[in-house]
Amino acid sequence: YIQQTMEQFRLGNFKQTLSRTQFILESYPTDVNALFYGGLCYYNLNELNQAIDAFNQVLANSFDNFDEEAMWYLANAYDLQHNKTKAREIFQVIVQQKGYYAKQAEKMLRK
Repeated sequence: YIQQTMEQFRLGNFKQTLSRTQFILESYPTDVNALFYGGLCYYNLNELNQAIDAFNQVLANSFDNFDEEAMWYLANAYDLQHNKTKAREIFQVIVQQKGYYAKQAEKMLRK
């Protein structure tokens, strides 16, 4: 089921992917894969409040395999909502962590 869900995501079928991730979350409400990809679907559908909620749930999860990506998209979602203070706080954390998104976060802080 998850492989078909990822294929729908890869194809850009975000509404279908979102429906499938929500189905997973009905049985497994803390499934980090479903939370993260659901958040990405919301983000790509410009449903930013739901994306922010999903990414915060990812970050609160005990599995941290998506934390770096979730922080990046969370900061960008806040930025798109014009919540510059919250976005800046998260971009600063990303820069301090010196991970994959650090240089991009630095650029966002300069703009």
